[in-house]
Amino acid sequence: MFKNRKIAMPTPEEEEAINRGIAADPDTYELTEEEIRQMKPFGEQAKRVERPKLANS
Repeated sequence: MFKNRKIAMPTPEEEEAINRGIAADPDTYELTEEEIRQMKPFGEQAKRVERPKLANS
């Protein structure tokens, strides 16, 4: 489907700059092993959510 698409991976310098930006962001952090184990695929979570009922007009 996307045979001509190429992904340019960041250089080591760019990767370092990206990681510095992530480290400087107070809203981000690395997940612990326990947090990763507790994660579930989104599809499983979405099945449990009920959509709000629309009022009939």
